[in-house]
Amino acid sequence: MKKNFFNALLAGAIAFMPVYSFGMNETSPDKSYASLEDIPLPLMKNLQSGFLTREQYIANVLSTIRREGRTKFSIDQQDIDTLNKKNSKEQRRQILSQFVSYDYDFDGVVTREDIVSILSARNSSVTPVPPPINEQDVTRIWTPFLSYDANNDGKVTYEEARTVASQASKTPDLDNRRSTKGLVELLSLDPNGDGQLTADELEILAKKVFHTIDKDGDGILSGSETQPLVAIQRKLSELNRITGVISSECKSVTQMAKDEKVVSLAVYEGETISSVSVAGQSKETNIVSVYIAPGKEKIYLLASSYEPIIWKISGATDRISHAVLAGPSIRDNTQNNDTELGKVNVGIIGLPAKDVEFRYNGLCGLESSFDKQFSEAADVVIKRLVGKKADVILSQYRALDIQIGPEGQVTQSEANTSTIQRLDNSPVPKGFDPITWRRSLISSSGGVSFEKANTVVSEAKVQDYIVLPSWAGISKLVHDGVLVPLNNTPPMPGMPVSKPSRKATSFKIVKEMPYYPAGLYGGLSTTFILGKGINPPKGDIGHSCLIAEDGSRAIAGIRSSRCAEN
Repeated sequence: MKKNFFNALLAGAIAFMPVYSFGMNETSPDKSYASLEDIPLPLMKNLQSGFLTREQYIANVLSTIRREGRTKFSIDQQDIDTLNKKNSKEQRRQILSQFVSYDYDFDGVVTREDIVSILSARNSSVTPVPPPINEQDVTRIWTPFLSYDANNDGKVTYEEARTVASQASKTPDLDNRRSTKGLVELLSLDPNGDGQLTADELEILAKKVFHTIDKDGDGILSGSETQPLVAIQRKLSELNRITGVISSECKSVTQMAKDEKVVSLAVYEGETISSVSVAGQSKETNIVSVYIAPGKEKIYLLASSYEPIIWKISGATDRISHAVLAGPSIRDNTQNNDTELGKVNVGIIGLPAKDVEFRYNGLCGLESSFDKQFSEAADVVIKRLVGKKADVILSQYRALDIQIGPEGQVTQSEANTSTIQRLDNSPVPKGFDPITWRRSLISSSGGVSFEKANTVVSEAKVQDYIVLPSWAGISKLVHDGVLVPLNNTPPMPGMPVSKPSRKATSFKIVKEMPYYPAGLYGGLSTTFILGKGINPPKGDIGHSCLIAEDGSRAIAGIRSSRCAEN
């Protein structure tokens, strides 16, 4: 009787004991990802080769919530916004702190000479016979200050630095947004879609990851178990780099009908210069023409660009039910660039405003969409944005004319015609200098497209260029007598007079020139000589150089190697 009683008691105790599962029980299908490639990238970042226990991994994953979550038990959009504001304030502090540290004589102005004096003083404190100043160090420190120089007078005032710092605190730049990317990525894993990711939810996901990798179920990841992750992590990281920051601030767009075809066009820049700007006077805007062939299928158009673009739509435009334009957003007001903060600097001609939406490419993962490698990540990015994978994708660095066929197929005109052919077949438009016009066609094969500002749909300010961009602008200024081409550039102090100068790349400003032509960077840069009594132009001088008529000094463009070479 006693024996039966104790057996019953033991059975009852066992029935109420908590059940623990070890080893392979935890790797059941419902607790594991189907494959290693299905593991979300944010949860791979805490994995490492070699010895790692389950407890260590889970603690590493949860550390972000414990560190950044205001409640320490979850994260949500408010936590991301708080971190963005914190980063913006730090960016403002760094800008003003940098200004003060290089204002050598505390007169509220920083010049290149101030930086030379600071470096000289530092060298003197180290050795009795200080070494000569390294010009590369001076240029490295001075170059960031030039972006604050709103009037391009070669010096930065405290007010100019404060303006840039103030804008930085109001509108976080892309680098700041990247610093919150970890939180954004984690929040995207929110399993129930309630807008917050709790520590409990994240712990369940972390356990699922660990169970997927821990093949023998011993609670420890060995080198052989983590080795297959290396190649997967590399691939996912590359796709992550290409897509950029897919932020929760990238708002969803109007969803398409089931029978519509999604066509994605992505370019870095266009081959044709626009006569109107969607990015101020100091930034070049290009035109890309898109012809729509007659057809029955409706098209949902996603057009993205790295540089400011106006998409010029023609043909059967009624086939386009909706267009989403993604592009850059010029966030500062430096270099006299009269843009509106936070606006997307793209536009479209040929569609009504009601059928067009704008998105900042830096927030929506489309900043590098022109990259051929983007095709691997395109499905993820485009589906997230428009709700469906693209049926047709065109990714191209430069574009001239694009055609969308009856079935939605996409082709483009060859912009790679030989230079001589382009020059011989392109008549010089009225009002332009023939010689410099030919130079313009080398870089912009489409020439200039003369448009009316009131025909452009854009959320940014649309305005006529006062001075056309690039060498088209130079050609116009030469024809109008504002610029005079020179064969000899005045030598800079210390430069041998016998040094041969470049021909057809130097221009004397003999009349008031309101702005530098936008886009004078790299091989498009030139040298301007400022005539006596003429005011320096406004705008962005790019990599070009402005020097005094007697060659005594460089007035603007000091960051350019051209200033040192001439």
